[in-house]
Amino acid sequence: MHLIFENVLKNMVLLWSGKFKSLDEGDGTYEFAEGIWEEIGQLTVEAGNTIPSAYGARPQNVADDKTACTADSWCFWMLYLAPILLRGRFRDEDSEYYDHFIELVKLVRLCMKFELSPMDITSIRTGFEKWVISYERLYYQNDPTRLSACPVTMHALLHIADGIEACGPVWTCWAFPMERFCGSLLPCIKNKRYPFANVDSYITGAAQLSHIKNRHDLVDELRLGPPERENWMEVRIGGYSTCVLVYPRVTSPTLSTGLEQKVVAALATRYGVNVKVIRKHVPLKDIASWGKVRRLEGGDTMLASSMVAGTALDGRDATYIRYQTYIDLDARKKRLPPRLVLQTFYGQLQHILVVEIPAHVQLNLSAPEILILVAIRSCKIDEYNVNDLDMHYYKDEGALDVVDVTCLQCLVGRVYDRGRWVIIDRSGDLARAEAEIG
Repeated sequence: MHLIFENVLKNMVLLWSGKFKSLDEGDGTYEFAEGIWEEIGQLTVEAGNTIPSAYGARPQNVADDKTACTADSWCFWMLYLAPILLRGRFRDEDSEYYDHFIELVKLVRLCMKFELSPMDITSIRTGFEKWVISYERLYYQNDPTRLSACPVTMHALLHIADGIEACGPVWTCWAFPMERFCGSLLPCIKNKRYPFANVDSYITGAAQLSHIKNRHDLVDELRLGPPERENWMEVRIGGYSTCVLVYPRVTSPTLSTGLEQKVVAALATRYGVNVKVIRKHVPLKDIASWGKVRRLEGGDTMLASSMVAGTALDGRDATYIRYQTYIDLDARKKRLPPRLVLQTFYGQLQHILVVEIPAHVQLNLSAPEILILVAIRSCKIDEYNVNDLDMHYYKDEGALDVVDVTCLQCLVGRVYDRGRWVIIDRSGDLARAEAEIG
């Protein structure tokens, strides 16, 4: 995929900024107006503050910081930032150049799927064929004097589907793992005169050690670093197997009237009782507030904005999340039974609350239990502006939702552009749970 990120994308950027091999735009209108590309570069840098570090390194200024823009950073910019920042910035408001670029983004996303079906490969093959033909019409313009606009890397796109059929999905043979491995070899070079001998010795020793670990089940005994141990900053709560709470913690925090009412209402709905019963039997004064929650098995660490927002050393916002909860489609029709469907929402995680529920006959509980509730300030998604790249626009925030912590899914990033926020979600639709009740 380096072919696309380091060559095709860079060539298109040079075309848009009027710096491609001293070639003018001919009969086209694809070059940005003066200052637009610099503005896009600055917005790319500013987006780093509202995109959590779990998404990768901070985006670099694509307009002037060429040395820091690796294939990895170009990949992130292309898949997540460019569809937002390029929209409406070509000279034609309904630009076919923008639409042409979005088609490339869709093809790249399709190529990067973990598994590919024969139908997917066919879509990749036909998609790149159509894309290259459109490229020749828009940039080459069927003019032999503009032949420099058609480097061999454009032709190579036509063979990506063949490569997938021969080798499997692109992640099985792309260069990212090899580049990271080469980076790990640099510290092992201690002799400038015989660097390759150092590398050979290191690789041989590492391979032998790995073989012994696996062959004799000695992974922990032969660990060169410190032994793994459970983080003392993390606390598991019984009944919650998908997440752990992470310090800081505040006991008996002062809840605002609005938040307390939301918590009481959520508990009343959960236990099917009146709010007066909750206030009578649940000790709200004993609620504990936590600063972070981490989903297990490689999940994200999500921060509560009321306690730890802005304290991260890298200054990157990790409080906006995706969450899922059931809603009643017939909520306004009181006489009808509930018709629940699972829906996806976005918002800012503001509070993580641990509530101890005592056993009581009025609560239908024979044994006490502990609940982890989260308060989320929802984002009012503008459905009109939702595109088909799973990027959601919003301008205002909505109501405060109090739900169980198991509703939290992952961190999301945000990009501010021309008066609106745009939510980017790296996990995509394939990571969503699909369920329906009723």
